[in-house]
Amino acid sequence: KVETLQHLENKTKVSLEHVQARFERFRNKILQSTYSSPGTKSPTTEVNDSDILDTMQKIITERLEYHQLLKHNGIKVPSPQLDSSSSSSPRQTPSKKSLGK
Repeated sequence: KVETLQHLENKTKVSLEHVQARFERFRNKILQSTYSSPGTKSPTTEVNDSDILDTMQKIITERLEYHQLLKHNGIKVPSPQLDSSSSSSPRQTPSKKSLGK
């Protein structure tokens, strides 16, 4: 019984490490995307999740304000959606392969 529990513990540790690694890769991609946007300064110190969220919210707000300004000035602009197909088709979950597996 002890061996079974030790095996389960090791299996759980390996799973946890795998999930942590995937999360870190995902977080790094968010960092790269956020700070590679035009008008954003690259961080000079380590950033926490709150800093990333604040910067992303600033980018989104500025984009929406610019879109509204263009519309207000009579310039026809497409809706500020990421992808026109995302609203008309059901969302598909990414495959394990596309998530880095």
